Amino acid sequence: MEGYNLHPDGTTPSFIHLDEINTMSVLDAALDYCRRGFIVTPLHDKRPILGCWQERNLGAADLPRYFRDGRNIGIVLGGPVGIVDVDLDNPLAIAVSDLLLPNTVQSGRQKSLWSHYWYLCD
Repeated sequence: MEGYNLHPDGTTPSFIHLDEINTMSVLDAALDYCRRGFIVTPLHDKRPILGCWQERNLGAADLPRYFRDGRNIGIVLGGPVGIVDVDLDNPLAIAVSDLLLPNTVQSGRQKSLWSHYWYLCD
C-alpha cells in the first residue's frame, strides 16, 4: 500500500496498528477511524441508521451526535476511500484463504478471529 493515494490531500486510510486500538467508548473508536481516513457511519446492530449513509462523510465534529446510546460503528466500503472487506463466512474459504488471498490486515469476531481480509483498491 506504500505510495497508494486516493485522497486529494495526500492521505490514505491507515491500517497501521489498527489491531492495537483500545478505546473506552464507541465514540473514541469512531474518532480514531475518522483520523485514519476511514468513512464511518452509525449502526443499530448491523443496520445503518442514517439515510443516504453511503454518500455521507461525517467529520470529527459530527461524530459525538451520532455515536452514543449503544451505537455500533460501520466503515463505508468502496467509494472514494476504496476499502474492500473480503468476508469469509464459509469454513472452507477460511481454510484456503492464505493460499488464495494476498497478505493484508485481518480481523474477525470471537467465533472466527481471521475471517475478514482488508484491502485498498482503486
